[in-house]
Amino acid sequence: MTKMRTRRLVLDEIAKIKLMERGSITEVSGRGGYKFHSHSVYENGKSKGRHVTKAGVDELNQLIAEHEKFQALVKEYEDLVVQ
Repeated sequence: MTKMRTRRLVLDEIAKIKLMERGSITEVSGRGGYKFHSHSVYENGKSKGRHVTKAGVDELNQLIAEHEKFQALVKEYEDLVVQ
């Protein structure tokens, strides 16, 4: 019974995640010392990058953290289900 309740709690935590984003953010130095942030993600066998505004960095970091949390919860659920 405890295992079933734990499964339910993990699924409830997964359901609470409304938005998430894959990838990572890096700070890139451009010409003349100009620095900007790039969001890199691997899609369809290729690495893709896009410019992220300074204002969008914190939000994107949060979305990436939500994806990492999702992955950890899925792994935890798998560990509970697989015998």
